[in-house]
Amino acid sequence: RRSSREHGKPFLPDLDQVHFPHWFIPFCHIAWLTGMRPGDIRATKWESLSYNRFNKQTLLTFTPQKTKDKGDNPAKVQFPISGELLEVFTKWREQQGNPKSGYVFQSDRTDAVMDKKAYRAHWAKVKKSGGITEELDFYAFRHNFISQLVLQGAPLLAVARLVGHKDGKMIAENYFHLGNQDAAAIVSKFG
Repeated sequence: RRSSREHGKPFLPDLDQVHFPHWFIPFCHIAWLTGMRPGDIRATKWESLSYNRFNKQTLLTFTPQKTKDKGDNPAKVQFPISGELLEVFTKWREQQGNPKSGYVFQSDRTDAVMDKKAYRAHWAKVKKSGGITEELDFYAFRHNFISQLVLQGAPLLAVARLVGHKDGKMIAENYFHLGNQDAAAIVSKFG
């Protein structure tokens, strides 16, 4: 961009003056820090973020796209926003002109929800430029988030609720692996 601005295109925005030179950067940060599915990130609206002045907590509240049409009582996520994640949302919102409503990542062409192919193209470019295997799926952010919480001993039901599941069954079946050392420690403590 610097070169383009110096060589006849000074009208292009100066990317040195913004925190995120491309929307895909905060998109990836949110995936990494929340374990949200790409479709849920794309569907997130600014009005889904709320600040509770009593407990001084910002929450992201949403119904996962995957479960939105399943039954009368779909899973609802209330994800606490703080630290690095709060900084990402805050800086991205400021960069977008502090919108009160609308999609966090909206299409430049339609001002509606961003097309699902948009992030895929950028993910492919990131993998190629970083020398990362093509097989690494964007969903790895979600798997890593869940795995890290389980590894740190977070209650499985709490993990499930954070990532949009009603119960911990899927988390237990796919992420919780009781190793021999863990089993020995449990038996010695409670046996």
